[in-house]
Formats: sequence, C-alpha cells, structure tokens
Amino acid sequence: MASNNSFTFNLEPYDLYGSFYESIVGLELAGRALHHTFSSCFGYVPDLPAVIEQRELIASELDSKGRVLREVRTWDKGVVEIKFTRTPETRRYIEVWGYFDSKEGAAECLSILGKHLPPYSTELRDGTVSVSFWNAAIERGDYRPRRESQAMSVPLWDDIAANYPERVRPELAHTMRLKEACIPASRLMLWRGLPGTGKTWAVRAIMREWLAWCTFHYVVDPALFFSNSAYMLSLLSKVSEAGQSEDGDRKWSLIILEDAGEFIAMDSRHQY
Repeated sequence: MASNNSFTFNLEPYDLYGSFYESIVGLELAGRALHHTFSSCFGYVPDLPAVIEQRELIASELDSKGRVLREVRTWDKGVVEIKFTRTPETRRYIEVWGYFDSKEGAAECLSILGKHLPPYSTELRDGTVSVSFWNAAIERGDYRPRRESQAMSVPLWDDIAANYPERVRPELAHTMRLKEACIPASRLMLWRGLPGTGKTWAVRAIMREWLAWCTFHYVVDPALFFSNSAYMLSLLSKVSEAGQSEDGDRKWSLIILEDAGEFIAMDSRHQY
C-alpha cells in the first residue's frame, strides 16, 4: 500500500491476523489483571482433550490450511494460551502459558494439564535428538525469537572417535563424558578448526551424550544475536523456559553458534 509520502508498506495478511490475535490476548490479560503465570511444554495430540476443549474460546489464529496455530481460552478465574507446533519432519508439541490471579489457580491448572496431555520428550527414536532452531521474526517493529524444533540424527561418540587426531581425541572424550554435576556454572566452549575437520559431527555427538540432562539450541542468525541486545535477552529467556520441565526442574541448555569467528575478532566490539 503506497502513501502520498515517500514510504511504502507491504503487509501480508498473515501479519495482520497475527497482530489482531496478539492484540486480543493483550487486552484480555490487561482487563483481568492476571499476574501469576506458568509456561510448560507437552507432547503433541491431534485433538485437545475435553478438559481443555470445553473451556470458552476467546480467540484463535489459523494457518493457511485452516489449522489452529494458537488459541486462548478462559480457565476458571484465569486464561490459558495454547500453541501448536506441527512443522513437517520435526517433533510436534504443544506449549501452554497460564495466567491466573493466584498461585493456587495456576498450580491447579498445570496439574490438570499434566494429567490429560502427554509429556514432552526431546528423544524421538534411536539415534535422533530434538534440536530447537531459533531465528528472528519482526513483531510490532521489534525482533522476537521464533523457534522450530527439528529431529536431528546424532552419532555415538565411540562410533566417530577414531576420526579425530590422537592429540584431540582425549579432550573431546572428556567433554563427551561431562555430567550436570561436573559443571558448577555456565561455560563458554570455543572450537576452532578448518572446514571439514569434524566440528559439527562432534557437536552432534555431544547432543547424544548429554541428552539426559541438557536441551539443545541452534541460533540461525548469530550476527543479529550479537548486535541486538533486546533480541539476545529475549532469546535467552525463551531458551530458559524451554529447558524447564513440568515438575519445575530445569535442564541445562547448550546454545550453538557456528561460523562465529568474526564475533571474537579484535574489531568485533565496533561491529557487534
């Protein structure tokens, strides 16, 4: 749509639908003055159980095929928002955010959801792990993180260890054997090597070895991640939410940024 000035705006119908849905959710939450919240992830089901379906529907967002992407429903004295992920060749799952006027109401809702929705698991089948891929989407003029989970084939370390030089192999083996209790605080791992030396395959092997206590996240747009502090903080917050289980336990998160050498260069502070 062109204006009389020098600005031109190209709006897709989907952007309008998404903004309209978010506006309704925002107004609903503001009007109810809800402040006790929770977020949780469950396994995928094609049809919502009756305990959810019977709740009053406030608003929903549909994809191009008429399937529900997101919906918000009343829940006693609160509101729940449900997001369905059905991306082809990925792990399907359901995310739920609850907004209530009391901790008791939020806890009761979460308990009911846990009884009627299957648990979410990062392990799909032998030899695969669910990896969250994060990229930026523009919402109301700001960059917001968007996640898609994909099933990735991962090898056992013992099956690929012989591909690495003798001076590198022991250090990698030590990293593979790390456990949650061995890491008292967050750490940065910097891997350097020529293309084709096996860095990516070693990262995949780490996913296989750390699966019991860690979730895995790949940042698709590292340049924006390092140059936009609001996007970085929002993404880190979402990663933290994704690592929390239904019972409140929190897994570690491995955040992966490939081809990121320029971000530690001498002049990187002037660019990012």
